[in-house]
Amino acid sequence: MKPKLLRMAGIGSFPQEVTIDFEHLDATGLYLVVGPTGAGKTTIFEAMSYALFAKVPSGRDIESTFPHERSFIDFTFSHGGADHRVVRDNTKAN
Repeated sequence: MKPKLLRMAGIGSFPQEVTIDFEHLDATGLYLVVGPTGAGKTTIFEAMSYALFAKVPSGRDIESTFPHERSFIDFTFSHGGADHRVVRDNTKAN
């Protein structure tokens, strides 16, 4: 599996919408995720896991504790020569 695009909001340390375009990071397909404690490194991987399996390995609640209007994950990846897209929208209706 090769990640292509991850969009999310209201997830972990990302209350606002964030887009990570993996295709434009490096032509070799290798990525290094770095940052200070609490920056959201683990959240990136948990968001991909949640998109695929509707749960995260840590078992913690993936929704952000920061105020947010919407909670969703939109993950596009390639596998077996085909692109796949998974959308999980956890926005609660008022």
